[in-house]
Amino acid sequence: MEYGFSILLFCFAGMLLLYAGLLALGKDPKMIPRHYAAKIKDPKAYTRQIAKVIALVATAPLHSGFVGLFLGPGVAAVVLVVGIILCIWLGTRLMDKVQ
Repeated sequence: MEYGFSILLFCFAGMLLLYAGLLALGKDPKMIPRHYAAKIKDPKAYTRQIAKVIALVATAPLHSGFVGLFLGPGVAAVVLVVGIILCIWLGTRLMDKVQ
């Protein structure tokens, strides 16, 4: 069970990618929790953009899982934290272009 952390990260990334894919295909803003809190001009474009940001954030645990396979769970945890911070920052930059 030495790869348990990596398997957990792969499963988490897969679920996030599945959710992002369903958002992109459905284009229904009601699939976004607290969708009513945002002022949305174009609901379909907003939903598609949120799906892109979620898919971007899903790459952090995916990369961290691969690092964990080769370098161990300690290094993978550091890569996960840095990756999530970087992906959320990039996601906010993407969302600024939509609104």
